[in-house]
Amino acid sequence: MIVRAAKEPDFAEMALKGRSFWEQTEYSAEVPYDEESIMRWLPIMADQGLLFLAQEDTEIVGFVGGVSAPIFANDGYKAGTEMFWYMDPAYRHRGAAKGLLEAVENAARAIGCTYWTMIALESMQPVRVGEMYEKAGYTPHERSFAKRL
Repeated sequence: MIVRAAKEPDFAEMALKGRSFWEQTEYSAEVPYDEESIMRWLPIMADQGLLFLAQEDTEIVGFVGGVSAPIFANDGYKAGTEMFWYMDPAYRHRGAAKGLLEAVENAARAIGCTYWTMIALESMQPVRVGEMYEKAGYTPHERSFAKRL
């Protein structure tokens, strides 16, 4: 299995596979998955150098993508955040997830991010995911709450 930067020829398959990730989120009950929207975001993440995939032979089995921007309180500093991190369940616990995390962290560091934020969705084992993040050196900084408007 290899981890590498995602490129334009990968985007269609990533968008197709992203549907299964989206369907596991709290948002999917009200926000339909829109591949056209994904296809607009993937190049933005790739252009920032923050889009990676895990590949077994020719099959994409996982991916991570994020974005970066200046920190609002001091635009001399930059922060990045994960927008999605997905591994096909059949390929979890085989090292690729860790490889994806390391790749996106290294890329964020290389483009000048002072902070990188990972997300734990409430619908996807948040305690277990939080423990995994803490083991990788992350500390909780804030909690996010969503309200349907």
